[in-house]
Amino acid sequence: MNYYTYTIKLIFGYISKYPSFWFWIFCRIVYVVMIISAPVLLGTIINILANNSNSISDLQWPLIAYIILTVSIPIIDIYTIFKGWVIGFKIANDFRQDLVHKLRFAGLDYWQDQKKGNVLRIIDKSYESMSHICGLMIHAYLPMVGKLIGILVVSAFITPFTLLIFALDILIFALNLIYLSKKQSKAGVIENISQENVNGSINEYIQNYKTVVYLNMYDKQETEILKKNNMSFKKYYIREKLSMWKWFNNNMIHSIALGIILIYGITQVFDGNLTIGALTTLMLFSSSFSESLSNIVWNSQEFIKYVNYIQRYHEVFSNINNNKRITNDNEKIIFFHSLISKNLSYERKGYDALSNIDFNIKSGEKVAIVGYTGSGKSTMLDILLKVITKYKGDIFINDINYNDLDVDNITGIFSIVPQDVQLFRDSIKNNIFISGINIEENHDNLIKISCLEPLIKRLKKGIDSRITEGSINVSGGERQRIGIARALAQNRPVLILDEATASLDPKTERAVITNIIDSYPNITLIYVTHKYFLLNYFDHILVLNEGKIVEQGSFEELKQRGGLFLDLYTASKTE
Repeated sequence: MNYYTYTIKLIFGYISKYPSFWFWIFCRIVYVVMIISAPVLLGTIINILANNSNSISDLQWPLIAYIILTVSIPIIDIYTIFKGWVIGFKIANDFRQDLVHKLRFAGLDYWQDQKKGNVLRIIDKSYESMSHICGLMIHAYLPMVGKLIGILVVSAFITPFTLLIFALDILIFALNLIYLSKKQSKAGVIENISQENVNGSINEYIQNYKTVVYLNMYDKQETEILKKNNMSFKKYYIREKLSMWKWFNNNMIHSIALGIILIYGITQVFDGNLTIGALTTLMLFSSSFSESLSNIVWNSQEFIKYVNYIQRYHEVFSNINNNKRITNDNEKIIFFHSLISKNLSYERKGYDALSNIDFNIKSGEKVAIVGYTGSGKSTMLDILLKVITKYKGDIFINDINYNDLDVDNITGIFSIVPQDVQLFRDSIKNNIFISGINIEENHDNLIKISCLEPLIKRLKKGIDSRITEGSINVSGGERQRIGIARALAQNRPVLILDEATASLDPKTERAVITNIIDSYPNITLIYVTHKYFLLNYFDHILVLNEGKIVEQGSFEELKQRGGLFLDLYTASKTE
């Protein structure tokens, strides 16, 4: 893909929402015409003075026009740049908002392949690119190209030879720019990936800072970051070296061109073919011409960098499909009747994480899933929640195949509480009733069922107390209970507790589980746990081992059978 074309199309798609942008483009064109006119007027004034004119009236109007131009140019320049940048940031804000909105369609499996720190950097840099390119279109690209065209046109009227030098200068410049820009663009993409790795490592360092402190891993973490940092610098050095050569070649070309024009102009003045005013205009044009080409080189570095960021945006986000799949009748599933798995299998890195999993969970059943660590419990849940979508076999909700369902359909059925509950920087109340539903309904009842009364009483503002960043003002067990209250507030037909009571003491855990079972007799409960002292409350138990369901049945049936379940249950009692 040509990412230069892609970037321009992307930006113009957003510019079309802001018709005022074209008005400021027109204002910049007027500004360019004024810049070209100023040297011509100055040359005219010098010619009048050189001819020793005795009449001030000959000088009056060119001088007034020149003064008006010199005063007006910076005003128009600054104001139009400001308006261009404002529109550029509006476009960038729209772009970032659309990008954030796009994440809702990513699917849980998207994050299996992406590093969060990298994605954050790509969002930030692509946003920056959109705003800067829009600003540079008005601030740099339009004036530079406009000045070059104007200089070529006016120079043709002064002397064709100068036009030839300018044209040759542009040709050599363009070849140099294109050749080195291609190399620089490739180096820029590699540099971006390298920078993303640095960003991801620092992000991981921050997220795991507690572990770093407890295990005294500062040196190890800093060494890893330094290693990636040095690699990033090497990639940056390669890109900048190409920029240096582009700049050096450009300046050498212009120096030679300026020298030729100066020598030619002086000889033409002595031969009487060129006036001093015309020579002054030519030299001003030459200086402006050189400055414009140098600015093109400088801004080409920026443009390449921004296109590289947009390329990374496309590579990372283009696979997100905004056309969500829905059920056959174009409606979400509201009522839950059954969850059925047939020959469900999943292979991970050459081994069977799941193999021929069959189960049938009916509405209102309380089902526990147990087994050794690594037996496939989490993998099975990842498939149920569409974190993993590439599997063999079939899963059905109410006889509708999972392949015909979108994540929204699944989340309309399931409420899940993971072991590591994520809370937001908001009040406890808003963290529980995060979807805006049932804020007043069963308020006290939910707090009681989730055993949150001690936390509410401990905090000064009670349920309106705010959760700090990283949830450091609440314990792990309190986070889990807030998560359980949040899930119950969703009022979904199926509740999944994935090690969601692991941080609770046995007494509190028993209270929470029995409260849920007693208060929600119609809810379907799927309870993944390594604890066995509450399993007698469940209708059905699935025992997993090495990716297979090796046993299933009621608590008493499995105890009497004397298989793996009994071994696990007996071992749990001795711990």
